[in-house]
Amino acid sequence: MQKKVTPEITKQTRFLPDALLYQPNYSPWLAEDSDFSRLKQQIESFTLVSSDRLWTLHSLAQQAKQSLLNYLKSN
Repeated sequence: MQKKVTPEITKQTRFLPDALLYQPNYSPWLAEDSDFSRLKQQIESFTLVSSDRLWTLHSLAQQAKQSLLNYLKSN
């Protein structure tokens, strides 16, 4: 289980959307209210893959799905 780190909100980051996802790098898999977090909760007991790698696989699957849909629409 990954240790949650709460980044410090500074003057520079307070206006940044989703500032808490930057610690120090952008970490979108830490968002608790996303589609990915709901999916991760469903599958985390069945996988040994880390959250960042799951997010990468999830993003690639979404891109592949969108590419397929665009291809089917054009033909």
